[in-house]
Amino acid sequence: MSKHDKGRYGWPRLMLRRTACEYLNMGEIAFEREIFCGNLPEPLIFAGRKRWDRHQIDEHINRLTGGGDWRDHQPGLTDGSSWRDKSPLYHPELRAEKTLSVLSRRRRPKPES
Repeated sequence: MSKHDKGRYGWPRLMLRRTACEYLNMGEIAFEREIFCGNLPEPLIFAGRKRWDRHQIDEHINRLTGGGDWRDHQPGLTDGSSWRDKSPLYHPELRAEKTLSVLSRRRRPKPES
């Protein structure tokens, strides 16, 4: 398990700067720049130290990305149906169609000269 793979409940609610940087997978200078630009929340003082609330960080990131599932905003996936409706991971019948179309392209007979 890597240091970034904290699992479902591994990240603390209130994080020190270094932990918040790890949570966002960014360096401390970039982290401070994003706070200055307003893309990340200001810290609060708790137990005498600056700490960042994980929920506030998540809210700021959701605001930047438009919130929700990023796949819902991708071209080709916004025709009113969910991305899951088109995913072979959720629909084995689509996986079979895709496999057949790929195989049929590979095994085309070469034209005789």
